[in-house]
Amino acid sequence: MNLARPSTSSIFSFNGLDPICETRPFDILFRGLTYQRKILFPVSRSRTPPSLPILHSNCGESTNGVKRRQYWNQKPLKISKVSLALYYETMCPYCSDFITNNLSKIFDNGLISIVDLDLVPYGNAGVGSNNSITCQHGPSECQLNTVEACAISAWPDVQEHFDFIHCIEHLVMEHRYDEWKSCFQQTGLDSTSVLDCYNSGYGEELELQYAAQTDSLQPPHTYVPWVVVDGKPLYDNYGNFEKYICQAYDGQPPKACEGQALTISQETNSNHGDQVCHVDDMTGSSATRKKHEMKKKKLLI
Repeated sequence: MNLARPSTSSIFSFNGLDPICETRPFDILFRGLTYQRKILFPVSRSRTPPSLPILHSNCGESTNGVKRRQYWNQKPLKISKVSLALYYETMCPYCSDFITNNLSKIFDNGLISIVDLDLVPYGNAGVGSNNSITCQHGPSECQLNTVEACAISAWPDVQEHFDFIHCIEHLVMEHRYDEWKSCFQQTGLDSTSVLDCYNSGYGEELELQYAAQTDSLQPPHTYVPWVVVDGKPLYDNYGNFEKYICQAYDGQPPKACEGQALTISQETNSNHGDQVCHVDDMTGSSATRKKHEMKKKKLLI
């Protein structure tokens, strides 16, 4: 008796004809990355488009001698970061508190690795007919808004410009915002590009761009801090922004997301409804500045 093993060709033949191969993509999730794999499967010769070469049954070599790839074609699909935008003004006490005590955490716990952070220092300011900007907390806020806009432009690396902005906002919380230039030394960043931006007037152009970006928000912002995750405003629940980031991320969540899973509707008691600076406050008035100075003192206690 002939016990010889049948040939591959006889196993994969279709009606006596040599089979061809079909490439079929499929996805595999591995360590947080999605890989698109392609593998060759033998299929009926009758399904072959006329333009394709006829392949032997080993799915490896065509009759015209062209070697076909037999191995998987590994193409990692890049998983998008979660967009996080903060619309703020430099001297609103709740913006300063959020930046220094909340937003800074994502740089410490590694959540920044899945976040595309956009800082927009304009807030509740207004633009006049001659493109002059009036800020809610007066000229000092306009100055700091412009300085921070220049920092974002001068240092595109988010770690660098955030360190500088964090330093300024910490000084704001301590009522020492007129010492903002000391943040160059504290962060070790060169002051030249930021000061040139500010003194040349380019910072004012940046602020007008931020004004247009802020005014185009849908729905419009009604207060600051105005936090937007994945295109959706969090309203007065902005304190839970990390949970929303983890929920929006499509890849393997980082360790910082452990314990962050939640049903958002259950977080209604963790809101910050009274910890905002409203648009309808008297812009630039002494009454507004005095009220917000009192808020700063409460936050520091």
